[in-house]
This record gives sequence, C-alpha cells and structure tokens, in this order.
Amino acid sequence: MTLTQHAQSQSDCYSVEITLAGNCDRATGDAHFEFKVNVKDREKIRWYLEDFLEYPQDPAPKIAANIEQQMIDIGIEMCDFAR
Repeated sequence: MTLTQHAQSQSDCYSVEITLAGNCDRATGDAHFEFKVNVKDREKIRWYLEDFLEYPQDPAPKIAANIEQQMIDIGIEMCDFAR
C-alpha cells in the first residue's frame, strides 16, 4: 500500500491517494478530508521526533510513550475522517 498526500489550497484540508499493488493487480482511490491538530499536540509530536531522539534519558521514555499513544489516536481519528 502506498499513501501519497497532495497539496491543498485550504489549511487543514487534505487529499490522499491510496494505491494497492500486488502481483500484477493495482487499485487506487482518493480520500479528501478536513483535519486539525492543535498547537499543543503539534509541539508534543515535534518534541518526540526531534528532541527525544537526542535526549532519551529519564523521564523522556515515559513522556514519549504517552506521545506515541497520542499519535496512534490521531492516526485513527484521521482514518475516521477519511471514510
């Protein structure tokens, strides 16, 4: 499966192309949806992707585990919006 995000002119609006390919068969589809991640959550994700990798000492792993769960929840919510 391949997901390709296409730029949208409107903020917080997304267009994603989904491609499934296997043995000679190929199927594609598009999903268009609006989705917002608040400033606080964006900062947590930024910390996880940038700072945590450089400074993984305690208590960072516990904080990171909470953010990992939050990213999973955001992903599930995005999939619900895309339906």
